Amino acid sequence: MNNNQLDINTIKKIVLWGFVAIFIAISVWFLLTHSWVTITTNTSGATIVVTTSSDDNVYKSTTEDYRGFLPLGEYFVSASYDRSTVSQKMTVARFSSLHTTLEIPQSNSPSPITNIDAIDAANTPEGFFFIDRPSGTLMKIDKDNQLSSLTTMYDVRQLMWSSTGPTAVGIAESGVTGKFVLVRLDKGVLSIHPLPNDQSSQIDIAVSETTIFLRQDSALYTSPLSKTDFTLNSELTGESSLLAAHDSTVALSQVEDDTTQKLIFFDTTTQEVSEVPVVYNESPTYFTTVNWSQNGKFIAITSSGNVTVYNSSLENLYTAPEHDVNLTYWRGTSDRLIYASAEKLYQYNPTEKIASSFSSLAPSYVLSSIYPDFVGDDIYYTAVSGGNATLYRTKDTAADNITADTLAGSNMQQLSASCRTYYINYGKLTAIVIGTDETEDACVDEIHSYYRSIGLNPDDIPLQYVDHEMFVEKDTTRNNY
Repeated sequence: MNNNQLDINTIKKIVLWGFVAIFIAISVWFLLTHSWVTITTNTSGATIVVTTSSDDNVYKSTTEDYRGFLPLGEYFVSASYDRSTVSQKMTVARFSSLHTTLEIPQSNSPSPITNIDAIDAANTPEGFFFIDRPSGTLMKIDKDNQLSSLTTMYDVRQLMWSSTGPTAVGIAESGVTGKFVLVRLDKGVLSIHPLPNDQSSQIDIAVSETTIFLRQDSALYTSPLSKTDFTLNSELTGESSLLAAHDSTVALSQVEDDTTQKLIFFDTTTQEVSEVPVVYNESPTYFTTVNWSQNGKFIAITSSGNVTVYNSSLENLYTAPEHDVNLTYWRGTSDRLIYASAEKLYQYNPTEKIASSFSSLAPSYVLSSIYPDFVGDDIYYTAVSGGNATLYRTKDTAADNITADTLAGSNMQQLSASCRTYYINYGKLTAIVIGTDETEDACVDEIHSYYRSIGLNPDDIPLQYVDHEMFVEKDTTRNNY
């Protein structure tokens, strides 16, 4: 064997061992930077999506169980089927094998309650209370499903409910004097009280479990929740707006420029201040909210369409993968955060770190408000489609949902210049007739004709006649508030 042959064999061995070394190095690197992950669901045919939590890039999407390696890091993994979704944050750690089973919940069919444009609503032992947005009238639906008004001479702008309920306080403008007053609702009984400064139109209000907080211009006032007796607490700096409160702490918003907003958490007892900077994108689409859990352990903050959960020390715990989030609500005394994105309601448990959708409407709807239930464990929310608002309840407990669903789908209100109608479906389905004494009979004929046109039997739907003044917009300076 000559030297050339030896050199060729040596080179081949070197190359071979080089490939082996490279393979071993790549394998070691891969095992050091990846781990085996198995993701399954409880529903055949569900879509599993794995996204990186840092930039929302989709890493993997499959309609089968996922089994494979993933790079080390933080991920959001979600599974969806039909209109139900469940998601959770997942950490892929070194030298570990991760097995996650996503339980897709059964989506509830919501029940339409009314097509009145209701805001600041709540279900209480004394009935269902809300403000009719266009008129500013505070209204009530009682246990007999009868609609009535509590205020006709006041334009009620805002009603804030204590988290323990059912006490609410709000701001209203008198239709007679044009001055702002405080309205108070205690166990269904309404009372009117003067404000410390009845000339101010820059007003915010927030309610904690024990205290009413009132901002008028730069002055921050406090009053015990059990009575209306305001005292000056402090003078605020900058242009601040009052967002929410818990115990003795208020959350204030200060906009610094076109992109930056500062949330200030101010303890009115110790005068201590903490700050959380958030991205500012205030618009009809996005707005900033702050919402404490009832026990004060968690705080949900929405800004620019995202919701982030903090602990009581303002440490970031979780940012939901869903976008276009503006609404949050902590369900009862539990640590369950309810939030809305597009046409779906989601529930997030900070302890289990799992989020899931549990109620949804057709994609043409956008959820605009979530309201408390001080009687049971329902969720009440408003959804808007085609410019029309419908108030829903998550549980299917109303008397006649098939007929109500038909009415909600059509959502016709103004039948003619002299005839207007709504429906309420709180305890049973009832049609609301709005007209004058002169036009009442003709209005009923129009309502019956309308019901027949959408396939309903008018004899199956009882009527309630209400004074048209309930729905008349007040002649007040609504744009100054």
